[in-house]
Parts: sequence; structure tokens; C-alpha cells
Amino acid sequence: AMQEFDTLQVPNVRVIARERVEINQAFFEQHIRAALALRRKHMPSATSFLAVNSESDGLSGLVVDKYEDVLVVQTSALGMDGRKQQIVAALQSIFAPRAIIERNELASRKFEGLPDASGILAGESDGKVSVNINGLKFVTDLLGGQKTGMYLDQQVNYQRVADLIALTPGAQVLDCFSFLGGFALHAAGRYGCRRTFVRLGRRNRRTGCPLVRACGGKALAGKLPVVPRMGSFGADAGGVKVLLVTCRYR
Repeated sequence: AMQEFDTLQVPNVRVIARERVEINQAFFEQHIRAALALRRKHMPSATSFLAVNSESDGLSGLVVDKYEDVLVVQTSALGMDGRKQQIVAALQSIFAPRAIIERNELASRKFEGLPDASGILAGESDGKVSVNINGLKFVTDLLGGQKTGMYLDQQVNYQRVADLIALTPGAQVLDCFSFLGGFALHAAGRYGCRRTFVRLGRRNRRTGCPLVRACGGKALAGKLPVVPRMGSFGADAGGVKVLLVTCRYR
């Protein structure tokens, strides 16, 4: 098996191939095309998605998010970081993106002796992108948003929650730590219910609040005193009838 060894990282060894192969642009193209084929099989209509998910796609230490025609790359391993030029070339060959952005402010990079890095690797972009998620439009900042800009790995869960819950018109959804309000907005789109958002983080208010207002919802910035005691939530919380509570831990 082909492995990368680094005395600084934990684990010290990352397996990147089960046979002896040359790690070059063609190697990355092969794995990225396989990952893309899997996404197209299970999410045929998606235009924005998690395109490469590290070990899951045989590329340990590499994450690539596709936001319409812009790609965002994260390299959390020393071996992958040293091959960014080959990775960018492979991505350009496969996706022909308008831009490729690097978002390497991961805490785990410090364990590998890697500095923070953020910016444009190829093409041109100001970071602002309108993203289509299950038919809903989200505006995000790829140069300044959380993670690589959004939680693209949650889009299937957004739709499943909206499909599974049985909300009636006029019902309310309490979406805690809601980022851009993905769960509540999907529920609203499915059932036309009212939306109540709790704690849009400071960095998300500029992009999140206009989206919430456009959907007729209410964005509450800051924390509710009851949020740390989620277990005490009953059928009624602060005068709001809660039919669904979504809370994501980060």
C-alpha cells in the first residue's frame, strides 16, 4: 500500500492507495471523478455539494466543496497541502470552475506544522455566491463564512426533515444555532409554516437575516436563556408553540 508518513501528525501514517502508484494529477483526477460519480448517482439534481470528503473518497486530508461554479478546497494533511498545485489542476480539468478558493484555517493543521491560509488559488471571485440547495436560494461568503461557506453536507438532511415532519399551516419551527436557517427554511418551503430562528451568529447575520425576511420568517440574533437547557423544552417555550426543534452541535 502507498502511505504518507509524517512524524508530526496523528495518525503518523495515512494510506492513500492499496498499490504502488504515482501520486500525480492523474491520480487525483481518478479519485475526484469517482467521488463525483457517486454524488451524481445519489443527488442527480444537486448543483452545490460536498465533492470530496477526505478518507471517504480515498483522499485523506482533502475536502472540496462545490458551490455552483466555484470550488473551495481544504487540505488538513501535510502530504495533501504539498500537492495543492496538482489538486487544483485536477479540479480545473474536471469542473472547469470560475474560481477555486482555499479555506485552510483549520485547527488540525497546526498539529502538522501548517500555517493558516485563505484566498484565491485560481480564477477570480469576491467570495459572494448564490447557492441552490433543494430549490432554495442561499447567499454565502466563501471567503469569510463558517467552514468553507456553508454546511453542504447537511442538504440531504434538510430535505429529509422537511419530508418527515407533519407540520400544519401556521405551525412554528424553532431552529437553534441555525447558521443560515437550513432546517427551518426547508420546513417552511414544504409546509408554508411560520419560522422562528434562534441565534444567527454574528458573522451570519449579514447574509442570513435578509434570507429569513425574504421567506417571511423572524431572525433572532443572540441567545435565549432557555437554549442551554434544551432538555426543559416542552410543548410550549416562551409563548411559542414548538412543533419541531432542530439543534446542531458544533
